[in-house]
Amino acid sequence: MYTLSDDATGYGPIFEEEPVDVVYTEDSPDGRISMNCRARANPLLHTEEVTYRWIFNEFPVFLYTDRRRFVSQKNGNLYISKVEAQDAGNYSCFVSSPITGKSVFSKFIPLIPYPPRMVSTY
Repeated sequence: MYTLSDDATGYGPIFEEEPVDVVYTEDSPDGRISMNCRARANPLLHTEEVTYRWIFNEFPVFLYTDRRRFVSQKNGNLYISKVEAQDAGNYSCFVSSPITGKSVFSKFIPLIPYPPRMVSTY
C-alpha cells in the first residue's frame, strides 16, 4: 500500500480491503466487473466518513464515472458494466478523509481482457 498520509501521526484512512487483479473474458455474457476497496477513517470518529475515487493508469488521472462506471461511496467498490477494450489498464483505489485531510491509495491493479473463448464443434 502506498500512502500519502502522515505515518508518524497514524492518522488518515486505513484499508480494510484492497483491490486484486481482475481478468475478464471479452465475450462474458454479463460483461461486467467489480473491484473491491474498503477503508475506514483513522482515528475513528462519530462520522467515520471517507470518500472514494479510482485512479486510471497514472496519478493523478481520476477515472471518469458515467453510466457504465460507478464508484460506491458506501463500500468503495468500482463497478464497470459492459466492459470495453478501452477499460483495460491499471486501477488504484484512492481514499481520502475530509476530516483529517489525509489520503491513501492502493497499489495499481491491472484489469486484463482475456480473449473470447473459442467454441469448436465435433
